[in-house]
Amino acid sequence: MICSYTNTSACHLKSNIDLIQQAVLENTPEITYHLDDLNSASDALSKICRTPELSEKADEVTEHTQDAKTLARGRHDVLMEKAKEWDEYQKDVDNLGEAIEETKASLFDPNLEDRALKDQYTVQDVSVSIVKRTFFVGSLIIILLNTSKEVRDTRQNVQGQ
Repeated sequence: MICSYTNTSACHLKSNIDLIQQAVLENTPEITYHLDDLNSASDALSKICRTPELSEKADEVTEHTQDAKTLARGRHDVLMEKAKEWDEYQKDVDNLGEAIEETKASLFDPNLEDRALKDQYTVQDVSVSIVKRTFFVGSLIIILLNTSKEVRDTRQNVQGQ
């Protein structure tokens, strides 16, 4: 090819394209060979994936996944219920704390001795009531803690299986 001075860039570009085309043509048989290998490998993989054993394993994995999701949902529901119960117990404890503070204030009121016996009895009665509530809430908290321990033990047993 004869190149003039004005189109030297075009001539240079044309020679580069010719070199690239020649390199592609030289590598085509090797690329074709690798594509043929890839096709045969994908055929073999698709045959393997269609075997009944793998299909059964996939079904088992799907079933185990669903079982795990169901178990997780159940545990979530139990934990949410226990969290609500805990919030209720916390409110009770807060209310008892306030009542105890009020009782202390009324029991140690310097004017208590100046009150009538009936008023003094009422203050003592309220104090006894608060003590009973405290024991009740304490027993509820113990029950909650035991339930939490049972949930932990169950979780450890399930994880061990």
